[in-house]
Amino acid sequence: MVLLRAFHSRLAKVTFQHGGTVDKYIGDSIMVHFGTPEPRDDDPVRALACAAAMIGEIENWNEERRAGGLEPIQIGIGLHYGEVVVGNTGHTRRLEYTVLGDTVNVASRLERLTRGTPSHVMVSNDFVSAVNSRGVDATDVMPGLYPDTSRRVRGRTAPIAVWCRGATT
Repeated sequence: MVLLRAFHSRLAKVTFQHGGTVDKYIGDSIMVHFGTPEPRDDDPVRALACAAAMIGEIENWNEERRAGGLEPIQIGIGLHYGEVVVGNTGHTRRLEYTVLGDTVNVASRLERLTRGTPSHVMVSNDFVSAVNSRGVDATDVMPGLYPDTSRRVRGRTAPIAVWCRGATT
């Protein structure tokens, strides 16, 4: 539990620094979104900067862990851009504010695709286009991001064009 709390704490801190919302912790995962409860034009830029900062945070932590003789932490991040349904879901006695929809599902599935690959970040081309349309080059926000092949994700009939960033540690 100590490791998990430290992991969640570090990534939540980075999320809040970039104006994101921590939706929930799911085991050793953290679900984050931008544009809720109030959308801002720079949401995709801040989300990508947050992902890059999360990678940096984990790399720094891994240096500390190695110095203490501990194993490094590996993470995977999936990013997708699009419309979501936002609101409270659940039972009246246990409501949870969350985002739902295809955009959330694709982001989750892109994160899963990072497992067992040299890429620790998979970003949909829709997301990269959203960043670039704000007059910001996505590769400046996340150095090392490169266009990759299209990937099949569950729930989609056509493959999704993705960009990746490999692990550095």
